[in-house]
Amino acid sequence: MTDQELLELAAKAVGASLTPLNCIWNDKIAEFVEWNPLVNDGDAFRLAAKLHMCVSITPSGTNVTKHNKDYYEVTSGSEQAHGDPYEATRRAIVRAAAAIGKTID
Repeated sequence: MTDQELLELAAKAVGASLTPLNCIWNDKIAEFVEWNPLVNDGDAFRLAAKLHMCVSITPSGTNVTKHNKDYYEVTSGSEQAHGDPYEATRRAIVRAAAAIGKTID
């Protein structure tokens, strides 16, 4: 899956869609803002928080899980660190969010 497809599905998971320039509607400031949780730590953090994800970071990589109200795991994402734990964490969050977005019609 391409990075663009991951971003589109992740946006879908939070009930949004991307413009051609990777912008997403921000209700708090009432305008479209650039959004790319693959490269922006803040965007990735807000995505994980919005979807109530559990993020586990180790020296070797990051695992992200999302559980339903009965604490059954409904999706997960993981990424090896390869020297950059921040990039691995952002990518794992986006992968898990994209998995959620894929289930939404």
